[in-house]
Amino acid sequence: MTRTTCITVAILALSLSVSCAPKGQSSGRIPISETTAAEVKAGGPYTADLATASDEVATSLVRDINRLTDEDWDGYRVTLIYGDIVNKTAGRVSTVDFEYVRDRILSLLSKNKSFRDNVKFVRKRARIESLNREELDGSSDPLQEGNDPNKVVRPDAEYVYYLNGDMYGIYRGSTELFYMKFSIDNARDAEVVFSEDYEVKYAR
Repeated sequence: MTRTTCITVAILALSLSVSCAPKGQSSGRIPISETTAAEVKAGGPYTADLATASDEVATSLVRDINRLTDEDWDGYRVTLIYGDIVNKTAGRVSTVDFEYVRDRILSLLSKNKSFRDNVKFVRKRARIESLNREELDGSSDPLQEGNDPNKVVRPDAEYVYYLNGDMYGIYRGSTELFYMKFSIDNARDAEVVFSEDYEVKYAR
């Protein structure tokens, strides 16, 4: 085989290997930390920033658990209830985005033993009472005597707290700033015993 023939065969083999190489995916699963062109175009907080916000709030809460237990809760295992989310983004961001952040915070905290030992997470009472009526076949309280078997009993308000969220959006032309704050507020006197925020700014 001549040198020219060898070169021709080599080039042909290389072209075949390139043509048979797998192409990169244009869709499908991507890392949470990766921002897509669709997100940039849509506006609002990137999903990666929502995940990061939940990470930072959960980390701060775990770091602060000893102070809360000693100074505010007197060693008592308190009840933490899903609170309200106040969305002040002028309708540009769905409240569902912020509910995702809150639920992710609670999911991360539930994996920490120190927090589980000192805090009991519970959902809003109305949701559980509705399930009780459907699943436990409890009778209602027609005489309104306070004996409804579906009613969820809460401890003293002194040891009941809410995880509340406040969300803000500030817009200046093509610039967007989003501010998220989560706090733990006492049910009896509305004292804020914990607060952590996260903010991010975009130039579109």
